Amino acid sequence: ELYDELLDFSQIKKLRVREGTEWNYSYYPILFESENELLKVMSLLQEKNVIPRRYFFPSLEDLPYVNSQHCKIANDIASKVLCLPLYTELENESIQAISHTINSKNN
Repeated sequence: ELYDELLDFSQIKKLRVREGTEWNYSYYPILFESENELLKVMSLLQEKNVIPRRYFFPSLEDLPYVNSQHCKIANDIASKVLCLPLYTELENESIQAISHTINSKNN
């Protein structure tokens, strides 16, 4: 909920969870406008010893053992999703610092 309050969603998007879904809060995915934006933020966070994950990358269609057709939308989205740290012991100060770093990526 603190990420929801602090992140600037004019530059990124939040995952919309379907009604009736029981969310397990095991990750906090955000969607950037481009992979370059994602990589920039990922680097800024890593400089601060914050390790975000690209859990949905590469797109499943790109795995060598999956026989599938090209999925343009899935491939595009997979390149722009970054999962922020989210776990029980994560302190509010850390979420504030992470959010500040993401919000100030253009400064």
